[in-house]
Amino acid sequence: MSLHDQFLAVRDDLRSCLLERESAIDNALLALLSGEHMLILGPPGVAKSMLVRAVTARIDGACYFEKLLTPFTVPEELYGPVDLVGYADRGEYKRIGTGSLATAHLAFLDEIWKANSAILNTLLTISNERLLHEVGMPPQHVPLLSLFAASNETPQDASLRALDDRFLLREIVDYVQEDTNFFALVTAPLDITAVQAQVTLADIQQAQQEVRQIKGTPEVLQALLTLRQHLSSEGIVVSDRKWRQCGTLLKARAWLDGLPEMDIEGMTCLVHALWSDPKERKTVERLVYEVAAPLYLQALAIEDQAAELIAHLPKEDDARYNDVAENCLMQTRDAFLLLSREVQASNARDKTRAHASLAKVKVCHERVKGTLFKNVSRLSLSV
Repeated sequence: MSLHDQFLAVRDDLRSCLLERESAIDNALLALLSGEHMLILGPPGVAKSMLVRAVTARIDGACYFEKLLTPFTVPEELYGPVDLVGYADRGEYKRIGTGSLATAHLAFLDEIWKANSAILNTLLTISNERLLHEVGMPPQHVPLLSLFAASNETPQDASLRALDDRFLLREIVDYVQEDTNFFALVTAPLDITAVQAQVTLADIQQAQQEVRQIKGTPEVLQALLTLRQHLSSEGIVVSDRKWRQCGTLLKARAWLDGLPEMDIEGMTCLVHALWSDPKERKTVERLVYEVAAPLYLQALAIEDQAAELIAHLPKEDDARYNDVAENCLMQTRDAFLLLSREVQASNARDKTRAHASLAKVKVCHERVKGTLFKNVSRLSLSV
C-alpha cells in the first residue's frame, strides 16, 4: 500500500467512527500534512476532543497531550514540574517534561481563550517555531506536529490576535443532524480506539516532504489573486503569514487528492482558512466557491434557501401553518431534487460539501414534514 493510500485508509477509518465529521477529519489530516494548527469551534458535547484522540490513535508512536485551560492554569500543568533535584544537585533549572505538551506530537487545548497571558505567550513560540521559551531556561525544541484547540467562542481581546492567527484551519462543528446518524449515535457503540488503519511518525514526515514537492500552477496563483481582491472588497483582511500558509495548505490538499500539482478545485479548503470571525464564514465560503467550485456555490445557495424557508414558518398553532408548511415542503423537495441532479451530473472530484448541503436540506424537509403530520393527525377522527 502506498503512503497516499495509507492516509486515505486512515481517513476512511476515521469517517467510520465519527458521525458527520467528514470536513473536520479532512482538515485534521491537512493540518498534519502541512504542519499547521486547527481551531475547532462549537458547543460542548460535539466530539471536539474525540476527533483529536481518534486521529492520534491512528498515528503509531504519537504522544498526545490534552488540557482544559482556565485563567488559573499554570505552566507546570502544561510543561511539567521543575526538576528540583537537578537544580539542587547540579544547578540545572529545567522541567521534567515527560507526558507534557513539551513532549507531545499532537495536543488538544480546550477553552484556549480562557488561559492567562503566561500560558498564551508560551504558546506563540511553540506554535510557530516549535520552541518553548521560559525565563531562566534555555529554549527547548518540542516535537509538536499540530496543535488542536477548541472553544465555544472567538477571542475578543486584541492581544489574542497573534495567537489566533497561528491557527490556520478552522472548523465549526454542530450536533448530529441526520436521523439515521442520530439513531447510530444512540444505539451503536462508537469506539474510536478500534483502529483499522494507521500511519507512523516517519510516514507523516515523509508525507510532509512530498507535500513540499507539489507544484503550483499559474491558474491557481491567478485565482488566489482574484480571491484576495474579492475578500478585500468585502472588508476581510488576511495576513501575509496566513496567505503563505495557505500555499502549503493547497499543496497538502493536492497531495491528499493524489495530484502532482495544485488545482482550482482544491482551493475549496481555503473556506476553512480565510476567516477569523465566524460572521465572515459565509462570505468567505461564497467567494471561495465562486472562484473554485460552482457546484458548491449552488449547494450553498440551496442550503441557505431551505434555512430561509424554515426561519419564516409561522408557529405551529398559527392557522396559516399547514398551508405555509406544505408550500415549504414542496420547495425543499424541489431544491433537494435539483441539487441531487446537479451532484450526479457534476464531474467534480470531491462532492463532500454538496452532499453536506443535501443532508441539511433533507433534515429541514423531514422536520417540517413531521410537524405537519402531527398537526394533521390532530384533526383525525377517532372511534
